[in-house]
Amino acid sequence: KQHEQEILRSNQELDDFAFIASHDLREPLRGLRNHINMLAEQYESILDDEGKHRISRITLLSERMENLIKDLLHYSRLGRGFEAVEKTNLNAIVDDVRELMTDDDNVSIEIDNELATLNCDKQQMAVLFRNLIGNAVKYNDSDQKIVQIGCHPRSTPTNPEAMAIYVKDNGIGIDPRFHQDIFKIFRRLHKRDAFGGGSGSGLTFVRKIVNQHNGEIWLDSEVGRGTTFYFTLQSI
Repeated sequence: KQHEQEILRSNQELDDFAFIASHDLREPLRGLRNHINMLAEQYESILDDEGKHRISRITLLSERMENLIKDLLHYSRLGRGFEAVEKTNLNAIVDDVRELMTDDDNVSIEIDNELATLNCDKQQMAVLFRNLIGNAVKYNDSDQKIVQIGCHPRSTPTNPEAMAIYVKDNGIGIDPRFHQDIFKIFRRLHKRDAFGGGSGSGLTFVRKIVNQHNGEIWLDSEVGRGTTFYFTLQSI
């Protein structure tokens, strides 16, 4: 118990540090971006192509840094308690996410069966499904992108009535060597701008949300054969 308390205290200290550091870093970065914009506007007429290119690169890098800081701040906030714990129908959460992602005719998001209703953080559930479904569409080069969502029983020692929820796609797949690495913050398996870019933090958010709901997450995937993420959740 003492060891567990030390781990919890250490994790809380890390969350506090990430929160403070990411919050304070945004202020000088905001000033840097303001100066870049002023340079671009006031000296555009005397800058040559190389100078304009350099300013464009600085702007791009500062935007990337701001996104990384935002993700770090969001990650630290996930560890600072729940914001909207209520009885939540997960089907409604998935429907909301699906409406935002099915504008393309080549994307099909299907719900195989009814998902659970449980006491959980509703906002975190939206983040969880938005990341999993978003990745299923994003890392997919099929002519017809298919995402299937459903659940099936999965008994565990601590929860004999647990249900495993799955998000399955027909995308590019993930090499088994990286099945743990993908949950590390800012860990990307592809070039920075490949598949629309991104900071590589989405699955880190997903795992933390699952852990906060006393669940577990795992996946079944091979390169070129799609990916299925499974996770369990418990009411809080």
